[in-house]
Amino acid sequence: MTSEPAEAYFQSLDDLVNVEFKAKRALLGGTRARYDAARHVAGEPLTLQAARLLAGLDGRGTVFVTTGAGNPETLPRGETDGPSGAAFLARLLWARGHDIVLLSDAAFLPGIVAAFVEIGFAVGADGVGDRIRVEAFPLGAAAGRRAVRDLLARYPDVVAAVFVEKPGPNDRGVFHTSAGRAKNGESVAHLHLLAEALAADRRVTVGIGDGGNEIGFGRVGRALEATLPQARACGCGCGGGIVNATSVACLVSASTSNWGAYGVAVAVTVLTGFAEGLPGPEAVAGSIEASVRGGANDGYSGENVSTVDGTTLEASEAIYALCLEVAHQARRSA
Repeated sequence: MTSEPAEAYFQSLDDLVNVEFKAKRALLGGTRARYDAARHVAGEPLTLQAARLLAGLDGRGTVFVTTGAGNPETLPRGETDGPSGAAFLARLLWARGHDIVLLSDAAFLPGIVAAFVEIGFAVGADGVGDRIRVEAFPLGAAAGRRAVRDLLARYPDVVAAVFVEKPGPNDRGVFHTSAGRAKNGESVAHLHLLAEALAADRRVTVGIGDGGNEIGFGRVGRALEATLPQARACGCGCGGGIVNATSVACLVSASTSNWGAYGVAVAVTVLTGFAEGLPGPEAVAGSIEASVRGGANDGYSGENVSTVDGTTLEASEAIYALCLEVAHQARRSA
C-alpha cells in the first residue's frame, strides 16, 4: 500500500495560490491574513483538506459546481475570476465519474459556460450536455429557498457542492463587494442557502474565495476582524463587516479564486495519482479569454479584458504551471 504524498507538496500548492501581488495597494496583506485564518482552522494545508474530501466522494454521485460574482451596476455579466477555476475543477471531477450541475445567476452564465466549453465540456443550447447540466439559480432569498428544495428533490444523489468565487451574506444577511459596498439582496442568487442545506445533510461542501465575502468564510468566524478592517466594519451602515457567515466543510482561501481552484484540482491528482481530465497549461488562457468573449469583466477594472483581479494571463499561467510542477515532483518521489 502506497503512503500519502508528503504534506509539503500540498503546502507548496497553498503557497503558490496565495502569492500576494494584488493590483489594489490598499488590499496588500489581506491574502496572507485570510489564508492564515483558514489554515489555522484547517490544521493542514487547505488544498490537501479539499482534495481529501473530493477524492473520498462516493460513487458517481452528482456534484453541484457554482460560481459567478458581480452586480447589476458595475459587473452585470460577472467576473473573469471564477469561471476558469470552476471549469478546471469540474472537469477533473467529471473525469472521476461525477455528474456536474453548474449553477449561477442567469446573467453570469454566458461567460461561465464559455469557459467550460473551452476546456472540453459539451453543452447544448438547452444547457444539457454529456453528464453536465447548466441551470440558472433565481435571484432573491424566497426564490432561492424554493430552488434549493427543488434541486435536492431532483438530484437526490448529490454528494458535494463546490462554491468558487460565489458571494454570500454576512451575519446580518447583507451581501457586499470585497470593498465593502452593499448589494441589493434581491439582485443576487442566494446560493449560500444551498451550502447550508447540504451541510445540514452532511454532504461535502467546499468554498473557494479570495476576499472574505465569498461562501465559506463563515468557517473562520470572526478571526479576520483583528487583521482586516473590512471584516470589522464594511462602512455600508449594516453594522457588520464583509465576511460571509456561511460555514463549509473546507475553505480554500487564495489570492484569486481561479488560482485556488487550480490548486485544488492539482491537489486531487497529487493525492490520488489520477490526472485524467486535468486541463493542460494552455487551457488557462483559453478559458479566461472565453469567459471574456462571453461577457465577463475583470473584477478590479470592470473592463472586458483578459485579466483576473488585475493580474495578467501570464501570471495565471505561471501559477498553474508551477502547481503542475509540484504534481510532477510528487509523482517522481512516490
